[in-house]
Amino acid sequence: MNILNKILPEAFHNLSQKCMIPRVGYEDGVNEALRGINYRNSTDRMRNSTITCRSRLGGNVLIFSFHVIKKDIVKCYLWRNAQFIRFFNSDIVNILPFIFNKEFGNNQKFMDHNLNRDTLYSYIHSLTFGDKIFNGWCNNRSK
Repeated sequence: MNILNKILPEAFHNLSQKCMIPRVGYEDGVNEALRGINYRNSTDRMRNSTITCRSRLGGNVLIFSFHVIKKDIVKCYLWRNAQFIRFFNSDIVNILPFIFNKEFGNNQKFMDHNLNRDTLYSYIHSLTFGDKIFNGWCNNRSK
């Protein structure tokens, strides 16, 4: 039996929900939310907790989770504020611009200078991750 037939898709999400950046003293298998330590405030709790894809962190952390099954079956998920979406190449222009505040710092200047439309679309089309099974489903569905 092929090893790929033994992997449950949920296993990838489970691992991301367990630990992305461990806290100091992290122990595998310990439920961080139920450690029983009383913190004075939520900021102390956040600073002393393991960061997972389910950590809210005020929406200030983006996690890209790549689930690589085979070289032609790669799924990408974008996690933010304990929520996720399936992320596709085109979401670089469909999703990311709405996450970043254009009026903060030099964000707008960076986008205007570095991300002209032709360059951006050229970059998007050069990305090689894809999911042949999902693409096949989409193509058959549209017929």
